[in-house]
Amino acid sequence: MKRVAIVTGAARGIGAAIAARLQADGLTVARLNRTPANADEFRFDLGNLSTHQPAIDAVVARHGRIDCLINNAGIASPKRGDFLELAPETFDMVMEVNLRGTVFFTQSVAK
Repeated sequence: MKRVAIVTGAARGIGAAIAARLQADGLTVARLNRTPANADEFRFDLGNLSTHQPAIDAVVARHGRIDCLINNAGIASPKRGDFLELAPETFDMVMEVNLRGTVFFTQSVAK
């Protein structure tokens, strides 16, 4: 049985390259994205914890297992500018996705 890897944020950029490399190396890749473009992708929003378990369940239902997790998804600040003008809500939004989402998704996969 082929090993199964989850790659979050695999729709483009680094995530897409990681997914392509893993597939080239013989792994089955479950691509998790906000807006799945095809049947090989699963709906997932790293910042929305309620999407985590359904995505994991869908991957296991289709592929039977999860052997590897690549946490690639994340967001940049929607507003760039002077550090002295950083708004708490902007900081909170980035941390919600990039830190909290990643920690709790990893926890769910590990379980």
